[in-house]
Amino acid sequence: MQVFSQLILCFKTVIKKRIRIFMPHLRFVNCFISKQVKLLYNMKHIFIACAIICWLPFLTNAQTNNDSLPAYLKNPTIPSFQILSTDSTWFTNRSLPKNIPVAIIYFSPDCGHCQYEAKELNKKMDSLSNIFFVWVSYHPFDDIKKFYFDYGLSKYKNVVAGRDPQYFIPAFYKVEFTPFIALYNKHGKFVKEFRQGASPQEIMEALQ
Repeated sequence: MQVFSQLILCFKTVIKKRIRIFMPHLRFVNCFISKQVKLLYNMKHIFIACAIICWLPFLTNAQTNNDSLPAYLKNPTIPSFQILSTDSTWFTNRSLPKNIPVAIIYFSPDCGHCQYEAKELNKKMDSLSNIFFVWVSYHPFDDIKKFYFDYGLSKYKNVVAGRDPQYFIPAFYKVEFTPFIALYNKHGKFVKEFRQGASPQEIMEALQ
């Protein structure tokens, strides 16, 4: 029994010596691990910051591009407009017939290209009977009315012309030249624009 007790005491002594020897190493390992964890944590934040910095120009550019889009592309539906038609009544987007494509044409009565556009559409109006045409101008009402009758537009039920006193249409579409044509399908969704007029064939093909 005394021998067994001496063995236990000896074992304890050895263990204590081993612990004293390895304790500094364990402390070093623990310190090293803590530093690496902190380093990885900091690197994580650095990586996130770098990612934000790298993507920021793209996000800013996307926002800028969206802000620079004209209104008719941001909201590709027929806008809320109001024109004084040739019969001296107000015609609005709510007056448009349902389930039929719409062509909004901004023109100037004294514009040679606009006059040519009216003549060409007049020739093919039988083929364009399923499209509703809205001719809009900011020019004096009497000039618009004269254009409407002189170029035969008054003969067709699917054509209306009028004055835009608020200059809404050219501002909305950022019109630079006339005639300007914006096409919408039968669901009222924007299809295509023609910034310098279009032939009857081009209009029909765009709305097919």
